[in-house]
Amino acid sequence: NFRPSFATPLGIFGGIIYTALYFFPFRGREPFTLRNRKPDHATLKKAKDCKPIQYPKPDNKISFDLLSSVALTNTNHDHDQPSHLTLKNDS
Repeated sequence: NFRPSFATPLGIFGGIIYTALYFFPFRGREPFTLRNRKPDHATLKKAKDCKPIQYPKPDNKISFDLLSSVALTNTNHDHDQPSHLTLKNDS
């Protein structure tokens, strides 16, 4: 909730002060909510306007493949589960 505080007229200093109040005296339970100026979807670029990221192959020292990384998290689920995230329009 403290992210929108950096977009106020006080800028970064207002955001720092608000964040300190948010965490210390209020302990994350302030009696009001700051709203973002734009909805999240309005800040995204279209997929066609972005080039795909070319990631290097895993080297098994610093970076690892997806399946071994998921196995290390001790996550337990069926692999054939349907996705819980769906797109209305995937273009």
